Parts: sequence; C-alpha cells; structure tokens
Amino acid sequence: MLLLVAELVQAEAAGRRPYSTGTRSSPDISREWRSSRENSRERGAAPARALAAYADVGVESEGNLTTSIVGTCQDMCPVREREQRQRLRDLAIFERINGNTAKTSADLAVKKFCRTISVAELHPSDVRPQHVLWGTLQYLLHMLDRRDYNFESVHAFLFDRTRAVRQELGMQCIANSQAITMFEEIVRFHIMSERELREKKVATGNEANSQLNFQQLSKSLLTLLNLYGAVDAEGGSGWLHEAEFYGYYVLLNLGDRDNFKAEPLSLWFRKVRSSVLQAPDFVYARNVLRCYRSDNYKGFFDLAQKATYLQGCLMELYFGQMRTLALRAINCGSYKMHPYPVADIAGLILMKQGDTEELCKAHGLITGIDKEQHLSLMAKQAPFTPSTQTFRHQCTLISRKRAPTFYEEIVGERGDIER
Repeated sequence: MLLLVAELVQAEAAGRRPYSTGTRSSPDISREWRSSRENSRERGAAPARALAAYADVGVESEGNLTTSIVGTCQDMCPVREREQRQRLRDLAIFERINGNTAKTSADLAVKKFCRTISVAELHPSDVRPQHVLWGTLQYLLHMLDRRDYNFESVHAFLFDRTRAVRQELGMQCIANSQAITMFEEIVRFHIMSERELREKKVATGNEANSQLNFQQLSKSLLTLLNLYGAVDAEGGSGWLHEAEFYGYYVLLNLGDRDNFKAEPLSLWFRKVRSSVLQAPDFVYARNVLRCYRSDNYKGFFDLAQKATYLQGCLMELYFGQMRTLALRAINCGSYKMHPYPVADIAGLILMKQGDTEELCKAHGLITGIDKEQHLSLMAKQAPFTPSTQTFRHQCTLISRKRAPTFYEEIVGERGDIER
C-alpha cells in the first residue's frame, strides 16, 4: 500500500515539490526509490557509526546487523503479524473495521512494538524499509488531531507504534537526513504529549502515562543527538534544527531529573559544536538555565513569554517550583505595610488571578482587600508552607503559541501564531 507513496515521501524528504503519482506506474516508483535509497545511504552515516547511534533499539545482535537486515514489507503492518493479530483479536480500536476486533486491513493496521527481537528470527518481509516507515509515521502523527477519541487513547496507540518505527530504523541502521527528520518529529510528539498528559494526571491521578512518555522522550532525544553526530550534514555546517533539539536537552535538564540526565551539563556543554552554542535556540535555553539555577523567577517567566510552543511545554515542567519560589520571595521581601496585589503576582508568574489566590492559600498565605480595594497578598507572613498540592493548570499564554493543529506543530508547518 505504501509503495505507491514512496515518490511523495522521497520528494518531501529532499525538500522539493512532489509530482503526481497518478501518472506513474509502481515499477517506476520502486525503481526510483531504490536509486534514491542507495544515494541516501551514501550520504548517511557509516554502518559502525549508525549502529552506535542506535544504542537503544531493543534488538539482540547476532552477527552483522548492518548488512543482514533490509526490510521489504510494503505495508504499515506485515501480513504475518496482521493475520496473527486478527486471529488473536489483538487489534487496537483504531485498527478495526467497523469495530470488529477480528478484522482489519492494510490501510488500518500498524505494526506493534516488540520489546526484544532476535536478529536470527527476523524475516525481511516483517521489517518495513525507510520509505514505508516515513509514510507510517506521517499517518500516525495525523491521528493526533482526531476528535472522536480522547487524547490518552490516541497517545497510547501512537506511543507504541512510533516506538516500533524507531526500533526498525535502528534494526536497519538507517542514519541519514530522513531518519533525523523522523526522530525530530517523534521528539516533538513526546514533548507535546508530556504537556497534555501532565494536565490529565492532575484530573485522574494517573502518573504512569506521563512517566512512560517522559522516558521515551529522553531516549528519542538522546538517539537524535547521536544521529546529529553520526551523520555529516551537507557543507559541514550542522543540521537545520540541531540547535532547537540541543536546546530541548538543556530545558529537560534544568532540575535534578537524574532519570534522564546522562552527565552534568557543565561537562556536556564542552562536547557541543560551536555553531550550536551560538545559535539563538540554544542561547535561549542557556539563558533559561541561568535564571533557573540562580532562582531568578522574574527572568525565568519573562523568558517563558518569549518561548516557542514546544519550549514552553518543557518550561512548564518547572513552573510549579518557580511559582513557589516567587511567592516565598514576595512574602519575605515585600514591605509589611504595602500589600502586593494578587493581579500583579498573577501577571508575573503567568497564572490567572483566581488560580493565583488559590496558590497563595495552598502555601499558607492570606490574601485580603487593601486600601485601594484590590485583592492583595499581605507580606511578612509566617510560616511559609510549601504546597503539597499539584497546581497543573496549563498556561494560556503557552497554549496560544501552538500551531492550528498538533500535526502542523510537529512537522513545523506553522501559520501566523503568537510567538
């Protein structure tokens, strides 16, 4: 099925406008794709460097992995797996024909992730080649904007299927510009999902989805950074979005999230190429880090107002800590005879006034009406009690920065949105 869109896939990856596939035959498309793939392999990383970049793909290597696996499956799900899952009634809700748990099609079924795969047990017909993986990923990402299912259901499906895409890229040691683009889109998917899942976590108390998403976000991002180093960009000047994703690594490591951090940032910075260090996205991330580490809550929230949507998604992970810091500083540093208007605090920490009043109370701080009839925080209150409650209200300012659809945000097709 996806063989017919190979021409479109390669055209998009090369950054040119694709021509109509309606006037071309499948053999022509297949022949051009094989030629394109040979060229892409020449432009990609050497096999040993590619294998090193995919250090975490869940494959038990038996023999020469770089030459023994070349996928030939032309569907989003191999026929053998599709038939087996129909017999076992193991079909996701998005894969069923008319809700039938035992019936699917090549247009609906998507290969599941398998935690551990032995190379000796693999068949070429069970592995999807690069152009099929690309088409599968685009199909999956378009599902994010479905309104007939809740976000958690859609995310759970994409979480598993994009993991399988990453795994098969690693199995075949595909390390070139299109593989980099695919990992960039997967990382953006996980960043955006983390914001949505953390919002749901407050409502349901279920932390598992957020934790698993964060884990795969970290793995995907580290693989992507490895690919940047393994694949030589044209002209040697680096990749177009490289600084963006190096910046995301910094934003994920503002705090002490040891489950992600591979090494201290002070050591890691020495390994970053100079062109990335000087890029605006990376400079922005370092400025955020500086404000966070120096407890400069005003500078932190000022920078948050200038963030892109995805940068804002990551910065929101730390909003709770910085808001507590701001309340502590305002309570201790303000004059007792001059109450601090709650509206001013709300504007400073990017919250609604009602939510800010609730946040103050959760920290043991009393608000009241001042002489000018404004709701204000009375200063010098003791004791200050850090809240154990989770105030996970999505910041409206960050939400307005998103592209019209999730898909456009992930692939970078932005319209005129607030920046």
